[in-house]
Amino acid sequence: MEIAFITISDSSQDARIRYVSNSIEDLLGYQPHEVINRSGWEFLHPDEISLAKGIYQRAVRQDKAAALNHFRVRHRAGFWVSCECVFTVVCNTLFARTTVCREGLKCKSKHMCKP
Repeated sequence: MEIAFITISDSSQDARIRYVSNSIEDLLGYQPHEVINRSGWEFLHPDEISLAKGIYQRAVRQDKAAALNHFRVRHRAGFWVSCECVFTVVCNTLFARTTVCREGLKCKSKHMCKP
């Protein structure tokens, strides 16, 4: 069974995380209270922040129905995890479902997947 975590972020430029499910600990090592009210950009690989912000801003402007993207996300222990993120924007609120891209599973990420 694939493990995923859910986040709800506001539509501010910082994409502040307002809610995260407990399963984030299983995938990225963080407890929910460690990420709530922090900018979502803090957790992305520096090389991908600009791209992610552009995708986010377009999605909020267009009230996008759904989108799939791949990003490297920082694990609490400091290493990078390739993740697949499906998100939708509803009433200026971003709802996202994130899973780890694992070797052997279909992964469209240009980055090496974490085994």
